Amino acid sequence: MPGFIINTTFSVDKSVNQPWLEWIQKDFIPFVQNSGICKSHLLSRVMLQGGEEDYTYSLQVRISDPQQSLLYDSLCHTALEKQLPEMFPNTVYYFKTVLKIIE
Repeated sequence: MPGFIINTTFSVDKSVNQPWLEWIQKDFIPFVQNSGICKSHLLSRVMLQGGEEDYTYSLQVRISDPQQSLLYDSLCHTALEKQLPEMFPNTVYYFKTVLKIIE
């Protein structure tokens, strides 16, 4: 099924890993799902060669067209930009990319 993925990669300091995981799963992902933009999502841990001390995650949100990326930015990404520095100052870093699905 063609479409697009909004991928946000997070680097999480080990001191806040568990609280961040709880927040992303219980607050942010439901917020994204309730926005009506998200067709589906996947949260996964990026396995790096550094071992278990590295906490890097990927949140993939599937959308049907690139225009929904603008809506995601105005609703969801804006909320992320506001909440993360307040809740996890200098301990969580992230970047977002938009991927086109090729099948």
